[in-house]
Amino acid sequence: MIIEAEDKRQLAIQLAALQAKGIEVEPPYRVHVPDYTEKIPARAFARCESLTEVVLPKGLASLPSSAFAQSGLVSLHLPQRVSIIDERCIAGCRALTRLTVSPENEVFDSREDCNAVIRTCDDTLIMGISTTVIPDTVTAINHYAFQDCLGLTSITIPDSVSQLKEMAFYHCPHLAAVNMPAHLVSGIEQIGKRTQERKKAYGSSDELMALLAPAGDHPSPFQIGLRMVFADCPSLNESGVQLRETTSLPSRKERIASADKQSQRAAKHDQEILASINDSLYKEVDPLFSPW
Repeated sequence: MIIEAEDKRQLAIQLAALQAKGIEVEPPYRVHVPDYTEKIPARAFARCESLTEVVLPKGLASLPSSAFAQSGLVSLHLPQRVSIIDERCIAGCRALTRLTVSPENEVFDSREDCNAVIRTCDDTLIMGISTTVIPDTVTAINHYAFQDCLGLTSITIPDSVSQLKEMAFYHCPHLAAVNMPAHLVSGIEQIGKRTQERKKAYGSSDELMALLAPAGDHPSPFQIGLRMVFADCPSLNESGVQLRETTSLPSRKERIASADKQSQRAAKHDQEILASINDSLYKEVDPLFSPW
C-alpha cells in the first residue's frame, strides 16, 4: 500500500486513520508525497527507518537539510523541477543504493547511471552514496557530498576532478581505501595550510589538531588537508590513500577555456532563473495575463 503524506507527522496520522478503520499497514512503508507539494520541511522523514520508498511530486522545487536523514530509503529519484538541494538531505541512509535524477531536470543530473547528483552547470558532484561511481566528467566534489555515507568502504576519484572541498567525505566510518590522482595533492595542501592559519588566527584549542593527528605528531599541510577532506573517517589512514600519476592533464589554456565555459553555463542558468522569477511576478501584477 502507498500512503500519501508530506512528512512523518502526516504519515503517523495516516497510519492511525487506517488503523482506526481496521486496516493494519505493516512496515516497510511506501510514501507518495502529494502532487501539489512544492517543498517539504527539514527533517520531513528523518529517522523513518521503516520508510523504504518515497515518490516525490514533479513540482517539488527543493530538498531541505536532513529531509530523509537516517531513514530506511533504498532508492531515491529526484524529479524535474528540483533546483535546490541540501547535500545532507540523505545523510546516514545506510540502505540507499540507488540515486537518480530526472533527465528533464535542467539543474542536476545523474549521468552515466552514476548513483550521484551532479550540478550540471559546473560538473560538481554534490551528493553521493555508497554505490556511487564518479564519472570522468566531474571536476569537483562538494562540501559534505558523501556526509554520513555509512556503507562507503572505498572510492576512486577520476583524473577529471581538480578540486576536493573540505568535509567532502565527512564521517564515512567504514571508508578505508581512496584512489585519487596525484595532481590533487597541491589543493589538499592548501586546505591544510588554511586550517593551520585559522588555528593561529583564532587561537583555537588543540582539539582541532587532536582530530587531525595523534597527540605529539606534527602533521604536514597535506596530512592536515587530507583529514579535513576525509574528516571523522576512522578507518582511513594515510596508507589507505593511493596517489596515481595522471596520464594526461589538460593544459592551462584548456583549463581556462573549460572554466570560462562553466562560468558561462552558470551565468546562463542564473539568468534563466531570474527571468522565470520576473515573468512570474509580471504575470501576477499584469491584468492582461489574467484569465478573467
